[in-house]
Amino acid sequence: MTTQSSRQPALLATYRLQLSADFTFADATQQAGYIAGLGASHVYLSPILTARKGSTHGYDTVDHATINPELGGREGFDRMVEVFHAAGLRILLDIVPNHMGIGGSDNARWLDLLEWGRRGEGARWFDVDWESGEPALRDTVMVPVLGDGFAGALAAGAITLRLDAGHGEIAAWAHEAHKLPLAPPSYAGLLDRAGLGALARSFGSIETAAEPLATAPYAKRDLADALRDGPTLAALEAVLADIAADRKADGALARLLGRQHFRLVSFRAAGEALNYRRFFIVNDLGGIRIDRPEVFAAAHALVFELVAAGQVDALRVDHVDGLADPAGYLAQLAAACPRPVPIYVEKILSGDETLPADWPVAGTTGYEFAAGMIALLTDPAGEAQLSRAHAAFTGDASSFVEREVEAKHHMLAADMQAECLRLSRLMHRVGQKQPAHADLSLGAIKRALEALLVAMPVYRIYPGQSGVSAFDRAAIATARAEAQRLYPTLDPAALRFVAALALGDIADGASLEIARRFGQLSGPAMAKGLEDTALYRHARLISLNDVGARPDRFHTGIGWFHRFNAATANNHPQSLLATSTHDSKRGEDARARIAVLSGLLEDWSETLANMRASLAAAGAPVIDDEMLAYVLQSLIGVWPMDEPTTGLPETLCDRLVEATRKAAREARSHTHWTAPNAEYENRLAALIRHLLDDRPGNRAFELTRGLLARIGKPGAANAMLLTALKLTVPGVPDIYRGAEAGDQSLVDPDNRLPVDFSRLAGLGSGDGASFAARKHALTRTLLRLRQRHPALFVSGSYEPVVVEGGEPGRCLAFIRRHEETSLLVMAGLWPWRGDLEGLKLSTPQAFEGTTWQTIIGAGPSDPTLPLTLPADLPVLVGLSAR
Repeated sequence: MTTQSSRQPALLATYRLQLSADFTFADATQQAGYIAGLGASHVYLSPILTARKGSTHGYDTVDHATINPELGGREGFDRMVEVFHAAGLRILLDIVPNHMGIGGSDNARWLDLLEWGRRGEGARWFDVDWESGEPALRDTVMVPVLGDGFAGALAAGAITLRLDAGHGEIAAWAHEAHKLPLAPPSYAGLLDRAGLGALARSFGSIETAAEPLATAPYAKRDLADALRDGPTLAALEAVLADIAADRKADGALARLLGRQHFRLVSFRAAGEALNYRRFFIVNDLGGIRIDRPEVFAAAHALVFELVAAGQVDALRVDHVDGLADPAGYLAQLAAACPRPVPIYVEKILSGDETLPADWPVAGTTGYEFAAGMIALLTDPAGEAQLSRAHAAFTGDASSFVEREVEAKHHMLAADMQAECLRLSRLMHRVGQKQPAHADLSLGAIKRALEALLVAMPVYRIYPGQSGVSAFDRAAIATARAEAQRLYPTLDPAALRFVAALALGDIADGASLEIARRFGQLSGPAMAKGLEDTALYRHARLISLNDVGARPDRFHTGIGWFHRFNAATANNHPQSLLATSTHDSKRGEDARARIAVLSGLLEDWSETLANMRASLAAAGAPVIDDEMLAYVLQSLIGVWPMDEPTTGLPETLCDRLVEATRKAAREARSHTHWTAPNAEYENRLAALIRHLLDDRPGNRAFELTRGLLARIGKPGAANAMLLTALKLTVPGVPDIYRGAEAGDQSLVDPDNRLPVDFSRLAGLGSGDGASFAARKHALTRTLLRLRQRHPALFVSGSYEPVVVEGGEPGRCLAFIRRHEETSLLVMAGLWPWRGDLEGLKLSTPQAFEGTTWQTIIGAGPSDPTLPLTLPADLPVLVGLSAR
């Protein structure tokens, strides 16, 4: 086992790897030399604890005590760490404290919950509402895994019984995939029918035993011993077969299942009646009670072992907003860690929101940086005209906020009714105990809750034992006012009551729990309503439609850029800077290229008009105009940066079809995950195939290619500019695997496709004119600069510099300083407007007595002289040392 070195590298840059059975520890080990040579200091690993078999992402942990054998297990991990350390690399590890993978047959804690209900050990782990308002769910957990309803599944033979003779256990199985252990006391009737009276009495007595959980293993052992006898085994198997064959809705199998601690239902029923907390609306990711000490200890024991051994040097906390008490959890995590390591949180910040001051973290995973930077690279002069053009093309002038409200309302009313009802009931119980609120009905409270959730301006607030912050209180006040505006007939008293409970202002023993559960619900409501629905319904400029971003935040500006960087340098200098992630809806270079449309409005408007006419003339499949605009922009983003000489990649069409089908289902306007519209989806796929058909005479293909010819160079320049700034501003740049040579991926699973590391290594061996080679060289050059001057980038100051001359508002500059070393960065925005000439820095005295070296770009050795930033690479990076 590797132990911690006394000389750890500074956290200068991370390189994210997505691990799976197709990219294991052994595969990662082979890339140690390449990643180190690129200039990264830390390898940022997706979750490594044992996940469900075949998991492609690792966020569905089923066993916190082991390292995933599909990745190579502990032995493979140890070997990888040794090689990483030898190459000078350390590990930033992704951990998942909010949820576990459930369903299937490989999560022992979930199976325990199904077998024993609320008195089992598994019940301590999962967040289940055992006191549900639904009588059928009292002391029972809903299991929404059936394709049809319960009666239909029975009739189809989708529910069977299996005997595990070796362990003396009986379970129901749904669709041959989901194991549902029967409660041991319910074995009694089965054993009695099989003529096993003594064993039947033994299992029947478990219910009244002083310690049922301790008694059951002995009964199971006795059953396993008895089943070694062939006739006994055959008798019990015959009984199980007879019961399973009775497929009537009131038959023997239905009656047996009715005596269990679980209730099998269709997956479609989850939105209205589910009684366990889940990750967003994903039924097979069950929320866990990480706030319970025994759960926290068990879930982190192996991670802490790896930290103590020096094998893990930083942690990334997934979905921190899903936790009941994020601040408490993070404080506990920091205190329990065997040694101090940087902790990062996956947290989406909205507007001017900042991380709570009491969180002991190094920063976020960088969504806010990506969102702000893409908006910076978007031409503000195009917003109004682009809005008009989009409205004219689609015939819909709805604002994004209107789309967002509609999407959130739909999500809460359809897919999250169960969560809303659970919290409404808790609120109603509090109200019934207080004379001032006793006349508020459950319905009025539920309507007020849903309205407040729709109107929330941030993902969640963070109530604690000492109350809430002024920022959080202002957020609820804003939401309350907006909710009343959106829904004028809403009962003001109910809204005041719900808002007060959200803040924890009502004196009641359940007040803090309710406030925290409000936060646990408002985050998913925002994520599913905004990120996963509204962003797919509004296609004005989809480079702005991504995690952490908002389409109505069209441009951020140079002022924002300097404020953001100064705040990072002062408050969270180690915060991650992401531009592509495994959660991105499209890769960084696709977004940078699509953003060019903000400056080529006439070309874009003309293309839209001509495209519609050409499609009609060709008899191409017809889809709604909003989706057509989405498809065309997606095509712009994914089209190869360097014009292919031998035709488009064969996989391009299939990738675009799959990603667009997902977008359409997420939008829920014409098709849906739970009710796919095959006819619409087939038309959508046929349209994409037509757009990519390069046969002579296809006007649609020619129009797309013509627009791309005008977008190509400024799109590449925009992408290079984004990379240069990311690698020089305060913070820790995060490189998503392969993005150093270009990332034009689409939404997952497209952004998790295999990376050709041999190709990447080849790019690093020499110069090249391709976009991939140029971006790789830029990334490598600046990452190695960070390695040579770690103090400059880890703790150097950040000083905005005013640039005189050139087109107003297009040029930004800043200086990073540490002792005798300084870095100057100048960048020209919106390269489609042409070169920036005659630029002069307003602080020439900063460079008196220095020796100047140009690292990136072409400029004079004296930065006090007039400078030019060419449109093809509008950036200058220089280093000076006294």
